[in-house]
Parts: sequence; C-alpha cells; structure tokens
Amino acid sequence: MGIHHTPIILPSLASAPPAPPAGVSSLSARTDGRIYVRHGAAAAQPLLGVYARLASGLSKTGNSATDITQLQIAVQPGTFYFRYVLGYTVVTSGAAIRLAFIGPSASSFTGTINVYTNRDVPPTPQRMDVYTTLSTLSTAASSVATGVVLPAIMTARATFTAAGNITVRWAASAAGAQVNLEAGSYGVCWATQ
Repeated sequence: MGIHHTPIILPSLASAPPAPPAGVSSLSARTDGRIYVRHGAAAAQPLLGVYARLASGLSKTGNSATDITQLQIAVQPGTFYFRYVLGYTVVTSGAAIRLAFIGPSASSFTGTINVYTNRDVPPTPQRMDVYTTLSTLSTAASSVATGVVLPAIMTARATFTAAGNITVRWAASAAGAQVNLEAGSYGVCWATQ
C-alpha cells in the first residue's frame, strides 16, 4: 500500500473569484502563478510564502536611491510579514549601503534593517534601524569592510490598504561611493492567517 496523491486543478484567474459565503474559504490560482486563499468576504491572500530573488548581481554608485525591481513581490490589501536577506559588498573605502522598504499604502508598518559591517564570529549587526514608515532609507553604517561579502537582513510586518508591490530601495552612502548586491539575494513574504 503506497501513498496516493490526488492533484487539485485550479483554473488560472486574472483576479480573485467572488467572495464565498461567511464561514467558507476558497482557493484560486492567479495568472501570476500563485495560489490564493479567501476566507468569506476578506481579501484574497497568497496561501504560501512568495519570493523574489536576484538572478545576477547589481552595482550601485552614488547616494541617489533606486528601487530593486527584481526583488518586487506583489501584495494585496491585508497584513503580511517580509524578510529580505541580501549579500552586499562595499567597493569604495569608507562607503556603506543604505536600504529601505518600499510598498503600497499601509495603515501600519514596523520594520528592522540589520546591516553587518565585518566578518565577526559569530556575526552581529553593526548597524540596526527600526522603522514605522515605508520609504525611509537606513542610516549608513561606519567602518564597513571593503571587498568582503556581508549580509543585510530586512524584516517587516505591514498592513496594506491597497494592492501593489513591496520591494527594496537602495543607495550608497556618498555620491562617489560604490556598493554591490550579490546574486542570490532574496526576499520572501507571507500573509497572516
């Protein structure tokens, strides 16, 4: 006697189907390839954590902030948790990386950005910022080791009031400074249940 698996086939929909009656949940697959769950009249939320990953490294010179579109994750109105794990390198001596969460309108937001600056064993964040609003760039760390791949870890909980994309904004700490993001850096989000 073996284990039998029965596939569930869901049609791909451009948007969520009508809300099920109170006390009933529905599953649907969207054309974005994700499976969504909807409890009664509540907004549809991704059933499982969804992620975005950098397929190749990026380079940034200067303190003008830009969004990392490769790390965008689509969200709907509702409450989500996020975690971004980034590998970064400072190329210019005395420079640092600055990071921020960017997303749609939110009624509440709490996030932390932990930037590691050297290869301590065990590693400890040398610069940690706590935020209650989106779009605020982290403070530049000091004494960052150059030419060494270091981690930056971003976590957040947000309640969005509109659909849109959550992503990371980044900049170097000075006009002539260069920082790089490593391939494989990623973000994941999941809806509260």
